[in-house]
Parts: sequence; C-alpha cells; structure tokens
Amino acid sequence: MLMPFLGVGAQVALQFGIVETLKKIMKKSYADSEGNLHWKYSFMCGTAAGLPSALVVVPILLFRPS
Repeated sequence: MLMPFLGVGAQVALQFGIVETLKKIMKKSYADSEGNLHWKYSFMCGTAAGLPSALVVVPILLFRPS
C-alpha cells in the first residue's frame, strides 16, 4: 500500500533536485548584482524539470485500469 507513495516521493525529490541544479547553473550567467535569479529563469527551470515528469505521470493516471 505504501509503494505508490514511495514512488511519488522519489519522483518529486528527483524533480526538485533537477530544478535546483538548473537554477544554480543559470545563476552563473543570468543572476543580478545581488545574486538573485529573475523569475522567468526560475520558471524555465521548473518547466524543464516538470514537463518530462508530467509526460510520464499523466498518461499513466489517465489510462490506468480502475
């Protein structure tokens, strides 16, 4: 019964790690003078990590036999 929760936790942890890594890479080139990243670059990092995840998770949820 706990296995779906463990899978979701691992997937979210991996997605979070990818977002933070991409933000760290982008900060080297696109940060302002205070070291802050503009929101559009943070959004791009979240999209880059979340879209592949959604492409895997959503079809499984839609086409899973009930």
